[in-house]
Amino acid sequence: MHVEQYYKADNNKWIFSEYSDSDDSLNLASVACQILLADIYDKVDFEVK
Repeated sequence: MHVEQYYKADNNKWIFSEYSDSDDSLNLASVACQILLADIYDKVDFEVK
């Protein structure tokens, strides 16, 4: 599992962050929301069929 996040900082620079651990939490400041990677990938089946 992997999430890449880009957000614009106060100084008009773009900030890049990566998350790979299911216990990591992604912060979405513009909408005052915080979500765990495990919740983003909830019910996703990673098994190859």
